[in-house]
Amino acid sequence: MDLYIQQIVIGCILGDGSITKSGCLQIEQSSKQKEYVYWKYEQLKSIVSDEPKRVNRYDKRTQCTYSSDRFYTRALFKQLRKEFYPIEKKSIPLNVQNFLKAPVTLAVWYMDDGGRGANTKKGVILSVPNYDFESQLRLQTALKFNYGIDTTLHKNGQLYVPMSSYTTFDNCISPHIIPSMRYKLSITP
Repeated sequence: MDLYIQQIVIGCILGDGSITKSGCLQIEQSSKQKEYVYWKYEQLKSIVSDEPKRVNRYDKRTQCTYSSDRFYTRALFKQLRKEFYPIEKKSIPLNVQNFLKAPVTLAVWYMDDGGRGANTKKGVILSVPNYDFESQLRLQTALKFNYGIDTTLHKNGQLYVPMSSYTTFDNCISPHIIPSMRYKLSITP
């Protein structure tokens, strides 16, 4: 498999992507992010069988129907499933530094789970609330080790990239951010 495809796959796994028990990578985003889903589809086309499909779900709590676009890769990721789902729940492997070396990987993860957030006018966040504390620390260490990016871990499960590291972060990911996701980079110093 092409290295670039592998790098995108890892970014997806760190972000909103999931790996099924059979080893398929599932990509699903809100229909508001349709351009982003189709960008992922185009990048991964050589390992995908079908185009993205629209999925509608009714949420009993909000009494609203939400739509998203979803596609699956072929079953190529059983080994990554073992590494990222050792006990059936997604977690970050001890060797995440090896997975998070390519700027495009970081960019895809950021497009999935990053943004300015409500209280981050001078920095950005990577949302990681579904990972256990040890996983969050491993991600923080990998960002520092691989890119020299300082972060602080907030109680609400957010890795905060302060303004002092923002330029380094932006220079790393900016070339890989697609047009519809560039709004996530806007910072007012």
